[in-house]
Amino acid sequence: LAYKWFDKRPEKTPADNVADLLWVVQSAASIARDLPEATPFELWRELDVSVDRAALEGGFNRLGASFGVSMIERAMIDGIGKAAGLGFRAMLDKDTLGLRPAEIFPELAGTGIDDALPSAPLKALHLRHTIGMVDPLTAADPFEPVNDGLPETLEDYLRHDGIRYLKIKVGGDLSADIARLEAIADLLAKTGHTIAATLDGNEQYKRLDDFAALMEAIRSRASLAALYKATLFVEQPLERSVALSGTLDSKALGVIGLPLLIDEADGWTSAYRDAIELGYRGVSHKNCKGVIRSVLNAMLAARHN
Repeated sequence: LAYKWFDKRPEKTPADNVADLLWVVQSAASIARDLPEATPFELWRELDVSVDRAALEGGFNRLGASFGVSMIERAMIDGIGKAAGLGFRAMLDKDTLGLRPAEIFPELAGTGIDDALPSAPLKALHLRHTIGMVDPLTAADPFEPVNDGLPETLEDYLRHDGIRYLKIKVGGDLSADIARLEAIADLLAKTGHTIAATLDGNEQYKRLDDFAALMEAIRSRASLAALYKATLFVEQPLERSVALSGTLDSKALGVIGLPLLIDEADGWTSAYRDAIELGYRGVSHKNCKGVIRSVLNAMLAARHN
């Protein structure tokens, strides 16, 4: 994952971003070493609170704090699993980690792990292929080919790798976004395959109305009707500082017509519950935000569904 994802402040250089991430991991490790003996869940809970506070005091942000916690959390889970000879799902089943979800979210008192997660790890899953803003769609697009025999354009991936799920990024420029989406839709129509897609707003909007204007433009074009119908949800259209600042406007949501998820705004353990209350309907999982947090989020989703 690109380091800039955690902190998009333009005044931060790449070297600054890397230094911040190293600092927060080192801080998390230092805090963890000083924690008293406890269950893994209790250690994680204390670490989560302490690193969040330290990151804010140190001028970093809460999403970055989550990264620091996640690195220690994953090391802890890995070590315990190896010592016990158990995989992650088995540790959850046997309560090896001592999870107490209702201590974080009381509404989860009647919700179990089995309500939120498969009874056994999946043996296979579909990849969701990301189409970035500058990724080449076809060989006619301007790019420097690697020529290593592997797919390089979206057209290549669709043809050779059998991709069936796409994550399409939009950039906050309505006319440019529409033109690119039309090019993608035209390419997908030629594949003859059933494709499902998601849109990633990538924090490009300060106002939900502005994103709704893009969605209204999409829905009004016959050239994008099939792509809109194939779109499952939208991730993080609003910039993280405003994403959870208030209830989502119902009129704008009606224009958008798709569930909204948080991603970068999922910077602290209760963020998804906060988001649900504001009108969001999902959250993205990333290991860098925390495995235990994602288990709790999955349970919250199961509870509210």
